[in-house]
Amino acid sequence: MDLATINKDGYIFLKGRADDLINFDGIKFYPIEIENILFTYPAVREAAVFGWPHAQFGQISVAAVTTNAAVNRDGIKAFCASHLAPYKVPKIVMLLDEMPRTPTGKILKRRLKERLQRKIAENQARS
Repeated sequence: MDLATINKDGYIFLKGRADDLINFDGIKFYPIEIENILFTYPAVREAAVFGWPHAQFGQISVAAVTTNAAVNRDGIKAFCASHLAPYKVPKIVMLLDEMPRTPTGKILKRRLKERLQRKIAENQARS
């Protein structure tokens, strides 16, 4: 289900989908807030943000990005930290060559989550 608000002038603003809502330690926010900041980062071409389970906080935000120039994860996190509340700053940044998409071009966040899960499993196997 899509979530939206209407302002006093009657304009409708899409907030995101109900199942995309991120709950960090009881504070709820939408990925679109973080994605909008990421889109202002000069090297970011595409961005998708989603919640990831966390033992202490319930969920943390994860950003998947494609870029048109060389960047590093810490630079993206620092940029977000200068524009967002600390709890919204992505704790994980995935740098990708391309986003997984549906035939109509929608980014598949489910596939991004699967990719992250595989990466975590690989890192645990190495430990």
